[in-house]
Order: sequence, then C-alpha cells, then structure tokens
Amino acid sequence: MDERGPVVADGKRAVVTVERMKVKKRSKFGTLIKFGTDASGLERTFRLFQALAQCIAHIPSIRSIFIFFLYTLHQILRASLVMGLSTSNLSPPLKESFPPSTEAEAQIITIALGVRSKLSQGRRFFRLFRFLESFHSASTLYYQTSSDRDVEAWLDIMSKSFNGMYNLFEALGFFAALGVPGLDPWGAEVNRFLHVEGQRFWLFALVCGVVAGVVRLVNDRDQAGVDGAGDAAETEKEKEKQTGTKEEDEHGNQLKEEERQRAVLEQKEQRNAIRKDRFMRIQRRVMADLLDLAQPGAVVGWLPDWPGMIGLMMVGSTWLTGVEVWEKCAR
Repeated sequence: MDERGPVVADGKRAVVTVERMKVKKRSKFGTLIKFGTDASGLERTFRLFQALAQCIAHIPSIRSIFIFFLYTLHQILRASLVMGLSTSNLSPPLKESFPPSTEAEAQIITIALGVRSKLSQGRRFFRLFRFLESFHSASTLYYQTSSDRDVEAWLDIMSKSFNGMYNLFEALGFFAALGVPGLDPWGAEVNRFLHVEGQRFWLFALVCGVVAGVVRLVNDRDQAGVDGAGDAAETEKEKEKQTGTKEEDEHGNQLKEEERQRAVLEQKEQRNAIRKDRFMRIQRRVMADLLDLAQPGAVVGWLPDWPGMIGLMMVGSTWLTGVEVWEKCAR
C-alpha cells in the first residue's frame, strides 16, 4: 500500500490513501513458457519427474497405475493403425498385456531407476555454483542484522550457511557424477564422504529453516494481535474525535466521515491481505522443508530409509516449492 501524507488541511492532519499499483501478470501460457525456460523451473520439473520415477520403482500400487497407463496408451496406438501408425517398434513394456508379466514389471522398475539416476545427475548442473549464492546470502544477512540480530536472524544465517556447505560438497563431487573414466580426482571413498556429509549439512539447513519458519509464524501472529489492538484503539479515538468535532465536519474543515472510514477500511484490508499472503508463503516453505527432511535423514542414517515414502515426500515438497517458482515466473 502506498500512502501520501500527512496532508494538512486547516490545521487538521489527514492521510490520503493511494491504491497500490497493480503488477501486471503474464498469461498462464506465458508463465508456462517462462517456467519451462527458467533454470529454477527446469530444476523443479526434473525433480518432480525424478520423484515420480522413484515412486514407480518402489511403490507397487503406483507402478500398477503407471503400467495400466502404458497399457491404455498401447491400446490407443493400436487403434490408430488406420491412420498409418505402427506398434511393431514399441518397447516391450508398451506391447505387454495387462497385468504384465514379472519380466516386464522388472524391466519397468529398471527403467524407472535409470531415469531417476539420470535426472538426479542432470539437476546437479543447475546447482553447480549455488553455494556461492548461499554463502553470499548468509554473509549479507549477517552484516545487515548486526545491530539487532535475534533468534530468527541467527536461524536464517545458519540455514543459508549449512545450505552453502551442502552445495559446496555437491560441487566437489561433480566430476565423479559425470562418470567419465580418469576425470574424478578424489576416488570412491572421498566421494562417499562428500555425499554423506553434504546430505548432513542439508539436513541441518532444513532443520534450521523449519525452526526459523515456526518462529516467524509465531512473531507474525503476535504482531497481528498488536496491530488489531492498535486498529481498535485508533477506531475509538476516531469516534471520540468525531463527537467533539461534529460542527467542524459540517463546515468542511476535515475529511468527510465516509471518506475516513473508507480509507481506514482499505488500509486494514490491504494489511490483512499482505499478512495472509506472507503467512501462507511461510507455511508452504516450512511444510516443504519438513517433507525434504526424509531424504538427507535417510542418507545419514538418522531416519528410516523407505525409498517409496521418500519419493512421495519429494513429490509433495517439489510441488510446494514449484508453486513458489511459478508465482515468480508469473510476475
């Protein structure tokens, strides 16, 4: 909300509210194009496909749904023979009847695991120098909050620093991830250490992010209560002021009562809308971090290693963080 003011009229102070400029948003198709060509959008898309491939490989019910989809696709392609299409060159899973044989299902699992591995490897290209961004954000926040650094600020600084260490360890293992013989300078043992310790730093970053989000939600709720009490006191003062200056209002020395009430109502509605949007974004981030805890926790051995459940949690967290990227691309 943009405000002009204070405006003085005959010794009386009034605030004139100006409507906030509306940000022009892209169309849904334009947002889709931006999301599909943005680095963060592509990384989220690959992560979603990776999580789905992991669910197909490790959860029998989801695998059955996927196989039924392939079977239906096969039937549609067979029905399209009248248009000159041929199904003779289809892969064995597509030519299999439903329900499939054990060999066909095993082949689908192998394909899903291979897709998951390649997508995980491809996503590392987008995060190669992300550690620089994380460390820069942590240092910037550290120096900006040097005078009044509270618990929330410290948690944010620690979260970004741990995330920078995670991305740094991933960058150090980049050459091994390429799989080119003779290119890896570390060796299998060092790469194993980099992977596990990198996941440990990611786990610390997620925990700090969750705690910081909860603290932020509590602070926002308390601030909302203070603002509500302030609005009530301001309304009471306005009523008293209107009672004592009724004669002045009739002579036009103050804003009309309807205009004052409309201005106060607009301010309150815009504050509530901003607060609600911020509250929703914080909740979404906390939920995404909670869901992501399963993957690094399983790698370091602090949480159960259930690949199917981890895949489902990855789908949820990827969707939540993808919505945030989508909203940025829409602006």
